[in-house]
Amino acid sequence: MTLADRPSNLFDSTVLSGDIGMTPMDRSDDAFHVVTLESGDFTILDGFRIVSGNADDTAGDAVGGGLTTVAGTGGHNSIRLSNLTLEGNHADARGGAIFLSRVANSTLSRVVCRGNTCFEEVSAGVYTGQGGGMSLDQCGPSLFTFNSVFDGNRSIQGGGLHQTQPNAGPIRFQSCLWTDNIAQSGGGLFVSNPGNTELAHCTVAYNIVGTTLGSAGGAGLRVEGSVGNGPLELLSSIVYRNSGTFYSPGSTPLQNPNAVETSNNSLVDASSSCVQLALYAGASPPSWFDSATCIQVDPDFTNGPTRDFTLSATSPCLDAANDAHLAFDLADLDGNSDSSEFVPLDLGESTREIDTPGVSTGIDGGNTLGGAITDMGAFERQ
Repeated sequence: MTLADRPSNLFDSTVLSGDIGMTPMDRSDDAFHVVTLESGDFTILDGFRIVSGNADDTAGDAVGGGLTTVAGTGGHNSIRLSNLTLEGNHADARGGAIFLSRVANSTLSRVVCRGNTCFEEVSAGVYTGQGGGMSLDQCGPSLFTFNSVFDGNRSIQGGGLHQTQPNAGPIRFQSCLWTDNIAQSGGGLFVSNPGNTELAHCTVAYNIVGTTLGSAGGAGLRVEGSVGNGPLELLSSIVYRNSGTFYSPGSTPLQNPNAVETSNNSLVDASSSCVQLALYAGASPPSWFDSATCIQVDPDFTNGPTRDFTLSATSPCLDAANDAHLAFDLADLDGNSDSSEFVPLDLGESTREIDTPGVSTGIDGGNTLGGAITDMGAFERQ
């Protein structure tokens, strides 16, 4: 049976499980990795639920509990990961669900990383771990992730995603969502040495940084390191309603838990985005925040507490994005075999370019009443 022959309703019920031991629910005898991709080209993994991997470092296997790559000498090219759900996986060091190393010219689409963990206690009360959902190491050029969700993952750095040292970029996330992830630093994402990383039409909301004093913070995302090939670009995205309690008694806040945290303002560049900034009275926005195209007001989600991140009819994010921030449809999301068109679908599988009648934001210059201008964030109001 080929992938084309398999009924579509099997996509989320075909399970690959690492729970292979004799004792049910005993993580100690689970497989280190459920899926291992050896070095090479043209690998396709489409339509599986991947659960119960446990890369717990007992044999040096501490990365990618659900799925890991083995870089070898040549790395990986032309990988396609599609229609995957990864749940309940663990790794001690990097990538509770997914660890990708030296992956280039590849796409991920409709990948859900939910409820995975990455941490290890290295000494009494001291923990390490990078990327509860996914960890990317030395990936690129041209690694694109479309319409994917990082939800309820936990780690020390990067609850949903940890990325470091990309090779020449771009590393692009298009119409992706990070929510309910928890970390000590970078509740949603932690990016080190961004190297032309792009978050386009993404939503980062309701992530949390923990309460350990002295941690680097950034409830939405944390960016540090050197610029290298370019900064992390926030393009037509929403980073709002993330939280944390990083305060030292009797002093000013150690960092802003509700916005983007960075060790150097040149590491981030935001345009046509909605970003929550907790500024002191009279303070100006950071230099990476383009006040001509960005806003710092509530995006007015339909129902944030129930995690409905579509936009209400009164949202200031309607028709306020930049259509130039849409990527080409390299993952062929609508199945029409046309990868030269712009991404046609939002995260909810609805049409991406929809004009909202009567809305003229005045943001970004080119947004005028009557044009089919995209909305900020992962969801387009229909």
